[in-house]
Amino acid sequence: MKRKKSPALFDVGGYRLALSCQGVAKPCVILDCGIGCGIDSWQDVQPAVAQFARVCSYDRPGIGNSDLAPVPRTVNDIVCDLRALLPAISLNPPYVLVGHSFAALTALLFTSRYADQVAGLVLVDPSHPRQEGEWLSLLPSERSDEADSLRNLRRYMTVNLTDPNSNPEKIHKAMSYALMQEVGSLGDLPLIVLTRGRMPPERPGLPAGLEGQMDQVGYELHAEYASRSTNSLHIVAERSGHFIQNDQPAVVIDAIRRVVEAVRTGEWLAR
Repeated sequence: MKRKKSPALFDVGGYRLALSCQGVAKPCVILDCGIGCGIDSWQDVQPAVAQFARVCSYDRPGIGNSDLAPVPRTVNDIVCDLRALLPAISLNPPYVLVGHSFAALTALLFTSRYADQVAGLVLVDPSHPRQEGEWLSLLPSERSDEADSLRNLRRYMTVNLTDPNSNPEKIHKAMSYALMQEVGSLGDLPLIVLTRGRMPPERPGLPAGLEGQMDQVGYELHAEYASRSTNSLHIVAERSGHFIQNDQPAVVIDAIRRVVEAVRTGEWLAR
């Protein structure tokens, strides 16, 4: 059996990050996953993308083979890490950034600050700064005798925002969301937003239809992302949960291919 090659480690200013790259053709695609995930999350996507572009994934601090970094952290720290890691990519900008879940914030903030280095974006079931607030507004008034499932959901939407110890990377979500105010229009940057289409089963103790309402909020926030570029597509992965790259990797691969081709040809994304 072929032994899996270990990713290389690169210093980004006092700690090292693990980086795995394949392929050679421009533009380079950079894959970034949600909180607590890393290189392994892209195992069904990266080899296929390597057939038509250079593609790199990496482990953020404390994930996989990467070193620990000072905590708590924000999306600003992640953007700085990525900026420091880019010389190890072995391919000059501009890049196509692919951000899953919370990593979509990294892709958007990086693009806002370094627009000349980004040629296109793919956001995979992305987080949005307004999501917890809008979900919280859907919940009934708090009661002392409410079901544990509802109490835990309420806690997720509140405590997790301000307590970085509530997630494995010690990321302060509220501070990160505040930083996203600087991200505005993306002009005509090629952009594809992917939204999960498969709803989780309704949990006992939650109001009937609540999770469907939450999914609708997510869809509308993703549509807001898509509206930031005049050259965008919003696609629903009908058979996928939150990890579209694992449930329907072909959908993610196709989205990346379409953005890469738009970058190479200068043509707009085909509807």
